[in-house]
Amino acid sequence: MPIDPMSIVPTRPAISTGASQGPLPGTPGSFKEFLISSMDEVNRMSQAAEAATDALAAGKTDNLAEVYSAVAQSKVAFDLMLEVRNKLVDAYNEVLRIRT
Repeated sequence: MPIDPMSIVPTRPAISTGASQGPLPGTPGSFKEFLISSMDEVNRMSQAAEAATDALAAGKTDNLAEVYSAVAQSKVAFDLMLEVRNKLVDAYNEVLRIRT
C-alpha cells in the first residue's frame, strides 16, 4: 500500500473563513511558547552538562565520552539559541528601520 506523504501533513484552508483557527495539532500554541520551551530545553541541557562534569570531577563517573557528549550537546544548543536570538534582534531592527 503506497503512502501519500501529503495525506500525513495537516493543512489549513487557503481562504480564511473569518473564524479564528487554533494551532495545528502537535504544534506549540504560539511562537512565544515555542521560544520559552526551547530556552527551557537549552537550560535543561546546560544543567545536565554541569551535573555530568561535577560527577566526573567528584569521581562518581569515569565515562568521559558521556560527559563530553553532554557538554558538546549543551554548547551546540546554546550556540543555536544565540543565533536565533541574533536573527530576532536583526529582524526587529529591520522592522524599526522600515517604520521610520
